[in-house]
Order: sequence, then structure tokens, then C-alpha cells
Amino acid sequence: EEDDTRRVDQWADDQLKPAAVSDSACTQCHQATTYQATSHTHHLAESSGSRCYNCHMPHTAYGLLKSVRSHHIDRPGVPAELASGRPNACNLCHLDQTLQWTSDYLTRWYGAPAVELSKDQQTVSAAVLWMLTGDAGQRALAAVSMGRDAPREASGDDWMAPFLARLLEDPYVAVRYCAGRSLRKIDQFSDVEYDHVAPAQERAAVAERVLQAWTESSRTETATRAATLVDPAGKLRQSVFDRLGAQRDDTIVNLAE
Repeated sequence: EEDDTRRVDQWADDQLKPAAVSDSACTQCHQATTYQATSHTHHLAESSGSRCYNCHMPHTAYGLLKSVRSHHIDRPGVPAELASGRPNACNLCHLDQTLQWTSDYLTRWYGAPAVELSKDQQTVSAAVLWMLTGDAGQRALAAVSMGRDAPREASGDDWMAPFLARLLEDPYVAVRYCAGRSLRKIDQFSDVEYDHVAPAQERAAVAERVLQAWTESSRTETATRAATLVDPAGKLRQSVFDRLGAQRDDTIVNLAE
């Protein structure tokens, strides 16, 4: 629009009008004292978890080598993900948590019905499952989320490298690009040289170097997050990683740009 003075890159971020880049778009109709209250959001008032659109219009649409907000306003829920495969808002931010974790909190906070989940969905991070067993769209969305500030703050990034390294060899160029960009957000790999369209052998070599560097690093906090497939010694649970990776959904997906 002519009265939109933002730069193109700012406008392209979710394609929301300036007045909609806040809770004001929602509080025109929904009472702010109720829906902006921490008793409703269960997050700190100034945190990203208290913004209406982060829960109700999450980044579940892929395009232009990034994720953008869904323009379908919905409530966070695990049943919708189980039915459609669309990642839920909670786990797109809390990348180190399981679907069971999300289901339990939604039941506790909002009375959402409990759901029956598989053992992996109960014990393995939802983002890890998207990256290892998901289709190309899920893998892309997870890779992009690992480069976003809010999820990185909520989840930490000291466990992400093995999963992003795997996606450096993904069959889809777009997924590889998103993984490489997010990998560089991790301080340890900020200067990694990676070309997402290089020959497979070159990409594999980079992935191997990243994994080796991560393995040789010392970690403390990661060891407490078992859902990320890191054992108490800070090492990757390789057998589970390989088992889940063998289940990757290779359904052909058209990631429209």
C-alpha cells in the first residue's frame, strides 16, 4: 500500500499490515484485559509467547525460502497436527519439547482433551520428529524455526547442529538452504562454508565436519533435555537418530515459491 513506509524486507515478513504487527489487530474485538493477561497466555507479558499471533497465526506456511504466518486463525492444539501434519504453535517455539509436553500443558491450562500419542511423540522433541521423519514441508518449517530468535531463546541452540547438519544433505534444495542459514545462527558455526547447491559429496563433507565439531564440543545444559536425543554425557543418541532418520517421509512435495 502507498501509505506503508516499511522496507520491502520488513513488509515481506508475514505480509501483515503495520497495524496488524501487534496484538492490536486482535484486541479490536477481543478484550485486551482478558486475552492479553498472563492468566490467559501463561507467558510473561512482554514475551513472544504472549503475542496473540504467535499462538493463533503461527509460522506454518512455507514460501520464498522462509516460513510465514498462517492466515487461518486457530487455537494451538495437538489433534490438528496429528490429523494434518501441520506443526503446532507451541512446538514451533519450544523446539526442544515433545508433543506430549504440549498436550499436557494445553490440557492443564485450557482443558484441551488428552490425546493418544506414540512412544516417540511422548519422548522425542516434536521438532526432531519433523526434521527426521517429516515430509519436506515439515523439515523446512523446522529448519527455519531453528533460525528464529524466539525459538532459539526458548529452546537453546546447543543441541541443534546434528539435525541441521542432516538437512544439509536433504533431497530438497530449499530445505538445504534453510538449514544452512539457521546453522550459521549458532555461534560455533557462524562462519561455516556451505553451498546448498554444491555436489552431494561436498555437502556431505560439510555435514560431517559440523557433526564432528559438535561431537567434540562440551555441553552441560543440553544433557538435561532428553527429548533432543542428547544423552547425559552430552552425546547424540545415534541409534535413535538413525532409526528415526530411516523413517523420513519422502512423499513428493511441491514447495511453491
